Amino acid sequence: MIQFILPALAALIFTLPAAAQSKVEERIKELERRQEELEAQQSEMYLRMAERGDQVSTFFANKFKFGAFAETGANYLTGDDMGDVLSANIHLVGLNLAAEFNDHIRFVAQLASALGFTFTNPHNNPAVGTGHRRYGNVTGITVPLQSYVEYSKIRGFNVQMGLGYTPFGHAMQLREPVLFHRRGGPQMASSGGTSTVGVATPLWMGVHLLGSFAIKEGAVGYNAYTFTTATNTSAMGEGVRAWWAPSAKFKFGVSGQTGKESNREYYAHGFDVDVKLDGWGVTAEYAHNSTGGGAPSPTSYYIEPYVAVMNGTWLFYAVADYLNNPGYAQGATPDPYEKWMTGGGVNWLPLSYTRFRLGYLYNDYIGDTRRIAGQGRDYHSVDASAAVTF
Repeated sequence: MIQFILPALAALIFTLPAAAQSKVEERIKELERRQEELEAQQSEMYLRMAERGDQVSTFFANKFKFGAFAETGANYLTGDDMGDVLSANIHLVGLNLAAEFNDHIRFVAQLASALGFTFTNPHNNPAVGTGHRRYGNVTGITVPLQSYVEYSKIRGFNVQMGLGYTPFGHAMQLREPVLFHRRGGPQMASSGGTSTVGVATPLWMGVHLLGSFAIKEGAVGYNAYTFTTATNTSAMGEGVRAWWAPSAKFKFGVSGQTGKESNREYYAHGFDVDVKLDGWGVTAEYAHNSTGGGAPSPTSYYIEPYVAVMNGTWLFYAVADYLNNPGYAQGATPDPYEKWMTGGGVNWLPLSYTRFRLGYLYNDYIGDTRRIAGQGRDYHSVDASAAVTF
């Protein structure tokens, strides 16, 4: 009924005195407001009655998005001076949350829960634990991987405050495990130890500034962020990144990071290349961490070419992945190592957000770390896993 009355009132308004017109205008605005509220209530009631499963709202009726990811797999290991190991070794599930408060402010969070078996003595050091590489006790953990508030006014300048993935290179920025061709990704992404950060700190903490700009040849972008390392929680570090994408098929980046590792300063730098052409591509990275005080410094690089067939349903990849980690330690036991991981595998993607993997890697320890106290360290691994995101 209101929608029929309003036009009539609008027609009469011009015949009234100014004061009366003002009162009528106010009354019309009030009626319009009530009409909008009534329509919103009717829409909400209809959606509830229809039992729509894709409508989610927060307590304050903000725009809200929910997603999740999961990964599970089994691993077979065999090698020098170790028994054969076959284990369904880890099961991971995560939640992604995002709330939009207005056009410029939003909140993002990611929580991950893992249940698995501790990979004891991964480098087969006879001085550690049982003295041989194996899977150990059951362990479970739930941690926030992202949690930040973002203010975004223009494309070229955005501010995030909280916690997130470090924009260092390519692999460390991948948000979900389903994105990796091989489970776990490159060695540099998990090179840290109990007293070292490895190649670079994996999480930013505090403030993260980022932006991008369209140019004549593609786009350029930047990141600048702060963090605190787990090995020195009383100091703040800083990191930067710059990238250039001349097209959607090519992306080049350079990264830098400086902070405190225990009581020593460290300076990490690296560059990365990501090429995606029709049916094939290649990802490559290099990173080096220079640690002060003459401490040993890690270096890592890898190249991972791949080819996709049948409209991307099947993906075949090969990999050569090097890491020299001379400062690595297990607890109080120094455990330096230098090794190549070489191999390949296949991914089946029946859906764009589901990935089944089968991969093989030969872990070849080299140099002075090939054997330790007379015990060999080389081993083969076959891994089968499934990952999904939505």
